[in-house]
Amino acid sequence: MCAAPSATPFSGHAVWPEDLDARRLPDQALAEAYDATLPPLRGCIKNTLALTHAVYGECPDSLERRIIDSARGFARATHAEPVPWAVVAFTPAYAAGPRLAAALMPALLAHVPLLGAVCVGGRPSVAARVVLELAGVEDAFCLDQASFGRLLRDMRRCGVGRLALLHGGELASLRETAAELRLPVWEESRPPRLRIATGSGHERAHIAWGHPDAPLTEISSRELVAQPDAFLPDIHEADAIFCDPEQETPSLRRAPLVLLPGMEGCWLHADLSPVFFTRTATALGTATPSVPFL
Repeated sequence: MCAAPSATPFSGHAVWPEDLDARRLPDQALAEAYDATLPPLRGCIKNTLALTHAVYGECPDSLERRIIDSARGFARATHAEPVPWAVVAFTPAYAAGPRLAAALMPALLAHVPLLGAVCVGGRPSVAARVVLELAGVEDAFCLDQASFGRLLRDMRRCGVGRLALLHGGELASLRETAAELRLPVWEESRPPRLRIATGSGHERAHIAWGHPDAPLTEISSRELVAQPDAFLPDIHEADAIFCDPEQETPSLRRAPLVLLPGMEGCWLHADLSPVFFTRTATALGTATPSVPFL
């Protein structure tokens, strides 16, 4: 009698290098950032954390799935679990709180057992520090680029983890290091293109705080209504559009992200989800009605 294929669970336990603790961001630095951030702005980060949780849900610690299709003659088994470690890296200048929160949260939802946040080249901004505090990221470090490259090489010995980069081009060499180590990388390497419909009811100060590196460009609500199906570069090439519900024309629905009033401090990265922080093993076999699989 044949046995169903069994995907082998992953093994291994990742730990940070012993000397990394000396580069840990002090808890006091996180507390100071929390106190220095007004409650409505802290609310922007909390909303992004809650939104990401609502969109993706929380992943199980591991997932087994077996499919036996004797009519077609195949059997399949999969085993999925979080990667052993992940690092989200950013620069001292990076101050887009909602976007940092939206990059950290998928790793938290995937239950990555060892998640680190690294500010490369100096001390994190106040916005970045308040995100780390509110997201509950306990392992936050400050490293220079050379030290970070060594960290990636050390961690690679613990298995294939994941690297997320948030920068404006300064961390390109780290992407190359990750490629040499065959580490999957997700990155935001430029500010998003933000558009707002004239007359919308958004709290613009919250948008400016959440995206200090991304100018907010006006688009005419009259133009949206007059040309609801037209190709409008300002809309179709935008990364996010802020508008009122009544301004959400068919043209606007082609934008990757439309944020209505009340969502000024929220963000979702269209190409980043808990799947990126998950690894899957697949086993394939044959199945026939006369030879059942157990």
